Amino acid sequence: AEEVVAPPGVLEGWRHLDVAADLAARTGLPAYLANDATAACGAELQNNPRSAGQDWLYVFVGSFVGGGVVLNGALYQGRGRNAGAIGSTPVFVGGKVTQLIRHASLITLEKSVASAGLDPAILQRPDEDWSGLGSILGSWIDTSAQALATAVVAATSVIDFSRICIDGAIPRPVLRALVVAVKAR
Repeated sequence: AEEVVAPPGVLEGWRHLDVAADLAARTGLPAYLANDATAACGAELQNNPRSAGQDWLYVFVGSFVGGGVVLNGALYQGRGRNAGAIGSTPVFVGGKVTQLIRHASLITLEKSVASAGLDPAILQRPDEDWSGLGSILGSWIDTSAQALATAVVAATSVIDFSRICIDGAIPRPVLRALVVAVKAR
């Protein structure tokens, strides 16, 4: 709520809404609920046959940063169905400890773009060229990479993932630059 500047309590109604049950009742079809990054991780797993038997961490950079976990080739959601939600991972950036979500999320980039007097609407179009964002984008990539690298090291200290998959709702050239920067860190 704080990140999207929502008034206190406005998001509370969503906590107890059973979307899967409501959708199943309306359609007569089975419905399953997963957070967006877990669902994206499941899609990556489904479309990536080389994942059989592997343990890996999936990171999705979107409005917020999140993730998913694959253990022994299967999507692991955890008891609370929120395994891999790495956005809350503590990271050390700019001389202080904050959460990953404050650095490697598009909402952070959006705030910087708007502060520079540019139109942040382009960030809603990941198939477009974002190079016009210039140094704002470069700075976001650098900071995001530092924070993501810290979170990845923390995650791999708990589970020896055989790979890390970084994806996102961002143009492929931006994603490639981010992955290269994370690897360098």
